[in-house]
Amino acid sequence: MSDYLTYQRFKAPVQVTNTVGCTEKALEECEGRWHIRIPADLRKFFLAHNGGYLKPDGYSPKDGFAIVIREMYSVEDSRCSYFPGLLEFGDSVFGDQYAVSCRKPDYGAIYWIDHETCDPDSLSSRLLSLFRWLPLSLATGMEKVAGSFAEVISNMHFSKGDWIEHLLDKSSDEFRAFAEEVAFDFTDEIGTPLISMVASYGSLSDFCFVAEHTASYPADIVCRAVRNTREGAAITDYLLSKGANGEHCYREGDPYPMGYAKMHNLNDILDVLRRHHIPDAPGLM
Repeated sequence: MSDYLTYQRFKAPVQVTNTVGCTEKALEECEGRWHIRIPADLRKFFLAHNGGYLKPDGYSPKDGFAIVIREMYSVEDSRCSYFPGLLEFGDSVFGDQYAVSCRKPDYGAIYWIDHETCDPDSLSSRLLSLFRWLPLSLATGMEKVAGSFAEVISNMHFSKGDWIEHLLDKSSDEFRAFAEEVAFDFTDEIGTPLISMVASYGSLSDFCFVAEHTASYPADIVCRAVRNTREGAAITDYLLSKGANGEHCYREGDPYPMGYAKMHNLNDILDVLRRHHIPDAPGLM
């Protein structure tokens, strides 16, 4: 399934950490500095949110690959450092940048810029710098991802892992309905299983709900649940109640990062927790 189809169900209205907008004067100063006219949709965003972090932060075009906008720059920090008329307004976790075209023939289009391969000194880049009417598609290390900023901001989605965290924060009922819909068979982009995500972000009841429907999982996941949830001791009691040794829950010999102890059952886990004085697991000491 394409990224576009996969991520459509993870869409949500965007929230921005910064709720303070810029002034019209700041916009005019940016336009004067770079000799551009900022498209109306991006101007509107700057006036409401002068930079900040987005949640959700992903966007997947129908044709192309999924992108993540880690941070939106303020209008004062937005710049045209690659080509005249191409205003960089945000970046990704990997240092790539996102820019809006303020030049013909694709005024308002959004571009992804690969910071490692986009070379402003190449022949095509020098031509683009000299002749603003040339299409930006001539540049290497760049790809058009949307026709406008409005298209991007109205179609933002969560990553798979962030979607689970979002559901757990929003509603236990919604999370459980989703877990049942996918038959508890769900992993994020790097293969983290659902039980592990719930151990990191969920409550005792949500963890137990998924555990009841999961045949086996590594011991370190249980340890993470004990550390990260507010009801860590209760999780331990729950797992102890599942059997004398809890061996059905774990693969024999899974190492736990703290001390790399070999754990064959729940009692081994509890021993490691006691020896390392886990502060988030009251009642274990």
